[in-house]
Amino acid sequence: GNCYMVWIDGWHRALLHAYTSSDGGLTWAWARIRPDHHFVGFPRLVVQPNGNVVIGFTDEESYPPVGRTLISTDGGATYVGPFDIPSYDQRGPAGGLRASPIPPARRFDVDAAGRIYAAWSDCAFRRAEEGVCTHNDIVLGTSDDGRHWTDMFRVPIDPVTSSADHFLAAVAVDPQTSGDSAHIAIVYYFHPEQWCDPKTCQLYVGLVSSTDGG
Repeated sequence: GNCYMVWIDGWHRALLHAYTSSDGGLTWAWARIRPDHHFVGFPRLVVQPNGNVVIGFTDEESYPPVGRTLISTDGGATYVGPFDIPSYDQRGPAGGLRASPIPPARRFDVDAAGRIYAAWSDCAFRRAEEGVCTHNDIVLGTSDDGRHWTDMFRVPIDPVTSSADHFLAAVAVDPQTSGDSAHIAIVYYFHPEQWCDPKTCQLYVGLVSSTDGG
């Protein structure tokens, strides 16, 4: 019956805050996060059926930014961590047309059994012979406790030889399904052609789904 909230305090070097309410949002209690965490992007909070709370975020104090989690096992009163999510490498969409690459949005959701799913963009499967990133794929990683994660695996939206570039993924799981029968949906943006320029780049939204746990 608890409500949870997580947010970033821009006035204090992007300090991460978490709060818990046990009366439907009428009053809120501050959660202790030690040590303090700054410069974190895209915080996303999920609650497992056993009551554990997991905050997933992108830690931008490191370069390249790293996906991490904080975990509470006492109903959101305190959080420990951070714990690393599998490493990634990302190329700026359209070859870096923007002043800086779009941060790697890692979105999280949880199934009926408590398994946590994280989706993000990664170019590890699309490297040229010289080892340089070429295109981003959407990848997925899972964890049963928020601390230990599977190796990321590529979501087969299209062949690795395609010209498409995928980024800004978000994942949703049917809360009444789990494990090998979990229903998963991932929405993402993509450019059909990575090697475009400001005049020719076309932006699209895609959706891919799975009924067997990914």
